[in-house]
Amino acid sequence: RRVEAIGASILVLHPGAHVKAGVEVGMEWIVNGLNQVLDQDDSNVVIALETMAGKGSEIGSNFEELAKIREQIHKKERIKICLDTCHIHDAGYDLTAFDEVLDEFDSILGLENLAVLHINDSKNERGARKDRHENIGNGFIGFETLVKIVHHPKLESITKILETPYIENKPPYKEEIEQLRSWKEQ
Repeated sequence: RRVEAIGASILVLHPGAHVKAGVEVGMEWIVNGLNQVLDQDDSNVVIALETMAGKGSEIGSNFEELAKIREQIHKKERIKICLDTCHIHDAGYDLTAFDEVLDEFDSILGLENLAVLHINDSKNERGARKDRHENIGNGFIGFETLVKIVHHPKLESITKILETPYIENKPPYKEEIEQLRSWKEQ
């Protein structure tokens, strides 16, 4: 109701964690919680489950876990996915082969279910499972890879949100957006 009240149409959520109860139990908790909320709600608000890095007992660090959750939701049309570049890099996906990652996403979850992209570099090497965001071009993903993701022709209509850290207590978003836009204009 709050999301609808402010005029938004998508709510991005981290799926959750199993806190040592096991992945299957954790996914059951997530499914039950989502169904409880969605079964009582008649709005058109979509919940976008965010891909996770896999730290601790997080659930959703691979496309298969998110698909398994989505399959059990009563109102599947209200569950979409938010693809976070740092998270999937830290989970082990090779973003330098992004077309292959996108094809895998499409075969498991369907591109029609991708609602949002969180764009950020990573302070960690691929597969570190740590979730430490870095500014565009300053991490292990790199500017060239991120700019190709942002401007990927299959993702033109997808909302993209920067989630990079502040630099000297100031948000660098304007400069990062200008960098990403200027590449397309070349």
